[in-house]
Amino acid sequence: MGLLFTPKTTKEILEERGEKIGEARMKAEFAAWYADTRQAMKEGREFDEPPPFLMTTREQTERGGCSDMTTATRLITAEELLDMPDDGYRYELVRGELVRIMGTGLEHSYIADNCYGSIRAYVMSANLGRVFSSQLGYRLASDPDTVRIPDLGFIRRERLDAIGMIQGYFPGAPDLAIEVISPNDRYRDVESKLSDYFAAGTLMVIVLEPDSRTARVCRSQIDFDVLTEADTLDGGDVVPGWHMAVSEIFE
Repeated sequence: MGLLFTPKTTKEILEERGEKIGEARMKAEFAAWYADTRQAMKEGREFDEPPPFLMTTREQTERGGCSDMTTATRLITAEELLDMPDDGYRYELVRGELVRIMGTGLEHSYIADNCYGSIRAYVMSANLGRVFSSQLGYRLASDPDTVRIPDLGFIRRERLDAIGMIQGYFPGAPDLAIEVISPNDRYRDVESKLSDYFAAGTLMVIVLEPDSRTARVCRSQIDFDVLTEADTLDGGDVVPGWHMAVSEIFE
């Protein structure tokens, strides 16, 4: 899954691309808000909301934001994410907010590659569809847009044939998503991602956990099995006929 870090605002990411607002203005606004807040606390009265650049994008949208700081309050669309210049990072889009995906470690890569090699070889030989690595984004929702990138995604042949060759993100959820947990992944972020997959129509999500060397096979967030290294993972009705020993995944 990679290391996930959610910036405070979309603006912070855009700043790294050279679209800065004045640092002096931010400092002045913060200083004024901080001083007023300390005084309000002493007097026991309510204090004002923080400047927009200290809020999350969602908070700014819900609370009205600031009319002259559109880059800080406007949600990002899937098309805008796709058109952003390459800055060396990958991003997901979660209800219009950018989420940076950091690079993965060697253990994570080994596990993803082991699984990819096995399931891809089977899917291709059986002509079931295609298995994609973590380069393909899936547009799971619109207005606001959500684009998720699993470590591995499987799409059935009939769905690919119906859509044909297109530019941009896949318009829908993978039939099967496989996620490898990284050391700094937060539980709520993992579960949020699973929730997005299932809400968009994913049939199965396999969560691979290196620390416990287990595979959580989820048919929903409340219907799942946990397999150990003594067990064999299979594709169920989603990838019928595919099997892989859990111990081989973590080799």
